[in-house]
Amino acid sequence: MKQPLFTGLRARLIALVLMAAAPALAFILYSGFEMRQQAETDVLDRAQQVIAHAATTQEQIFQDTHHLLKILAQVPQVRESNGIACSAFMATLLKQYPHYTNFGVAHRNGDIFCSALPLKGPVDISDRSYFQSAVANRDFSVGEYQIGRITGKPAINFGYPVLDQPGEARTVIFAALDLAWLRQLAADSQLPENSSFTMIDRNGTILLRDPEINGPVGRSIADTNLFGAIRTRANGVMQSSGLDNVERLYAFAALHETSGEPEVYLIVGIPVAIAFAGANASLLRGLTGLGMVTLLTLVIAWVGSDMFILRRVSALLAAVRRVTAGDLTTRADVSPRNDEIGELSRAFDNMTQSLERRDVRIREDEVRIARLNRIYAVLSNINGAIIRIHDRDALLQEACRIAVDEGRFRLAGVSLIDPETFRLVPAYISGNDKDMLHEIRLRLPDNAADDGHDIGAILLAGEPVVINNLAHDVRAATDRGTALRRGYRSCALLPLQIAGKLTGCLHLYADEAGFFDDQEMKLLLELAADISLGLEHIENEGKLHNLANYDLLTGLPNRGLFRDRLEQSLSRARHHGRHVAVMMLHIDRLKEINSLHGQHVGDMLLREAARRLRGLVREGDTVARAGSSVFSAALADVAHTRDVIMVARKITNVFAEPIELEDTEFYVTIRIGIAVSPEDGDDVDTILKNAEVALNISQREAGSTYRFYTPEINTRALERFEIEQELRHALERNEFIVHYQPVVDMNTGAIIGCEALLRWNNQTLGAVSPGRFIPVAEETDLIVPIGEWVLRTACEQGRLWREQGLNLRLAVNISAKQLRRAEFPDTVLTILRKTGVDPASSSLTLEITESELMENAEGSTELLKNLQTRGLSISIDDFGTGYSSLSYLKRLPVDTLKIDISFIRDITRSHDDAAIVKAIIALAHSLDMKIVAEGVETREQFTALRALGCDAAQGFLFSPAVPAADFEKLNGRCFTPRIS
Repeated sequence: MKQPLFTGLRARLIALVLMAAAPALAFILYSGFEMRQQAETDVLDRAQQVIAHAATTQEQIFQDTHHLLKILAQVPQVRESNGIACSAFMATLLKQYPHYTNFGVAHRNGDIFCSALPLKGPVDISDRSYFQSAVANRDFSVGEYQIGRITGKPAINFGYPVLDQPGEARTVIFAALDLAWLRQLAADSQLPENSSFTMIDRNGTILLRDPEINGPVGRSIADTNLFGAIRTRANGVMQSSGLDNVERLYAFAALHETSGEPEVYLIVGIPVAIAFAGANASLLRGLTGLGMVTLLTLVIAWVGSDMFILRRVSALLAAVRRVTAGDLTTRADVSPRNDEIGELSRAFDNMTQSLERRDVRIREDEVRIARLNRIYAVLSNINGAIIRIHDRDALLQEACRIAVDEGRFRLAGVSLIDPETFRLVPAYISGNDKDMLHEIRLRLPDNAADDGHDIGAILLAGEPVVINNLAHDVRAATDRGTALRRGYRSCALLPLQIAGKLTGCLHLYADEAGFFDDQEMKLLLELAADISLGLEHIENEGKLHNLANYDLLTGLPNRGLFRDRLEQSLSRARHHGRHVAVMMLHIDRLKEINSLHGQHVGDMLLREAARRLRGLVREGDTVARAGSSVFSAALADVAHTRDVIMVARKITNVFAEPIELEDTEFYVTIRIGIAVSPEDGDDVDTILKNAEVALNISQREAGSTYRFYTPEINTRALERFEIEQELRHALERNEFIVHYQPVVDMNTGAIIGCEALLRWNNQTLGAVSPGRFIPVAEETDLIVPIGEWVLRTACEQGRLWREQGLNLRLAVNISAKQLRRAEFPDTVLTILRKTGVDPASSSLTLEITESELMENAEGSTELLKNLQTRGLSISIDDFGTGYSSLSYLKRLPVDTLKIDISFIRDITRSHDDAAIVKAIIALAHSLDMKIVAEGVETREQFTALRALGCDAAQGFLFSPAVPAADFEKLNGRCFTPRIS
């Protein structure tokens, strides 16, 4: 039972001390009140003396002003009403009397014509009381304290009439007195610090305040308690809070009256804190002294009653109670005196010490056995988890749980190495303080030899770190504060290794020092080795699974896993009567990005594309990588085709946004082929084949687009496949032939050149039109070797014709894929050299279509200029169908524009086509270019073009494209337009 703090003796002693101190306390409080009363009286007497002095000073100033104005009324410059002379005189006077703010004279009607200060405009003072009084009474008058209309400053105005012969006021002299004299008076009064000196008018408007605060002049205090007291009794004192929120004692009095009514009040305020400072200090000293004496007396009474008997008996009784509760470490905290109580306490201490030693031995044995049993249980359960669990995250989290639940560690966690920072970052934690490990991040050295005593270096070497006393082990200096604050006293850090390389660390924390002994550490090291073996097994399984089923670059499923998931989706769709949509997606320009920016940028682009595609499909859908620049997607459980369209549109919209890689924005287009089961196939092979067919059609269209599979698409795809197969062998079989179509001068009718046109006669397909095989050649890049063959063949024919004396300009079409190749200029010059053609005198023209040229206008400009300087001519084919701008056209090194046949066909029937052709001809001629019209077939077209100023034409009206031998027969003829 706890001894009461207050026994009967203690209570009486304390009551006696307090009663003795009560009279002294009353005397001190009464004396303090008397001193405050006297201090208040002294302060207010001082303030009223200042106010009385201000009133006396004001009266003297009024008399001086009266005398001055009376003298001025006799001055000639004033009496003659000469505004200029009068103003100059008043300005000089103002300098002699700087305590006035202005002097001036006003007509009887109140208009000021003379002023010491310049006037900004007409000023009328007829409404001022001092002016009216001076005119009416024909004597000196005093106005109100107010803000001057000329000076804009607080002042008091005086008036004095200048009388004419009959004795009437002809003009009125006025003077404005600055209130600065009041500031000087306040300064001379030597009031206490932070005192205030304020003048207000009868409406409560502040005219002057010293010291100044932000914007007080012109401010009203009409709503304050202080002004209410002033209006009630005109003179008096009160305590109030001022404009600056300082509590003051205020004395106030009327300073100026008109007709018996106060016009202006003067208020002097002295801070309460200063006024009562002396009285308060004296009161505080008295109370402090009384308190110290009383406290000292109480302490002596308390100690005297306790130190000899009560404290010793209470300590011995408390020790007995603690031993009874089982605390054998208790000792009697009694002073060792040679008396009965001292002897009893020594006997008690000897008894408890003997009991404690025996209890400690028993507990140590129990703890050692229990600890080893716990570690064996942890080892057994974790080995079972290693056999049962094949997921790394689940295994490590289970190991932490077992360590806490079975091993009775307070905290267990696994940290993994962050490859970027090379720090051990907590990943799996079990225990109450799960956030503690996040505050401890071990930095690993570059190698174990950097610092053999550092914790990170020890772990990197594959050795455990045991800290059995966190408070004193220097290795834990950086982190022990965090652990100690949370009650941890020892810890063990066990390295986890895969293939002999540190991959993580197992943290075990205990709340007692010396927790980890040699026997326990032996078992824990075996535990860490088992976990490491399990991790290595899981990692090897994962690597094999990823290699078999996932793309290493993007992390997406590969073709095999995609086919498996698609088969599952098709099976579920057949069972539930739903649809499965398969998308084949092609990323354009990947090969170009790889060649221009490097393979690593292309890989980054593919990873970003994979990330975007994953974010656009549902969780149950699958996105896979199907090729170098091709992805595939399986949309499971599709209800309507419109759902597939929505996904396709989302994909095209997302890929319309730029992809930023290494501070560069890349724009790519994505083409999508779509097949939907069961309409487009109910098995994996069929639906994939049909989706690829749809993709091939989509790739031939401009921009990002998508196409659904249809049977007609399949037919066209089979035809295209057959053309491609045959086209790949056409050069080696010599199936190509070059025909030449004449270009005729519109004015002379003579052939001035020809265009080399490719024809293909296949042994299987027969004659194949250029419209069918040229697009296939473009898509498969076969156009590059075919184009070089055409150029070589045409140059050889041109050389033969020149040897025969035929000097014709020969035009050869160039593909955009040829133009984009960096070696293209060298290829052209090599062909010219091998065919014996001099580029400086060859009359060879390279034709590029407008749309292909504008795909890369900047790059094309430099390349074409390079060719043009070698003597080659440049022509833009199919002009008017592309998107060339006038700014680019002006800079391009172009010699000839060829108007597309679409404008020529209806030139005689369409006013719009005729207007366009006319504009193109005018534009070309203004840029010093020649014009050739393509596809001229009728006499009317020829006539219309010649009338518009076209330079040359080609078309069936003159001749179709013919072999070289037939073309030679046409040369030398003068064509008269005819219809073939």
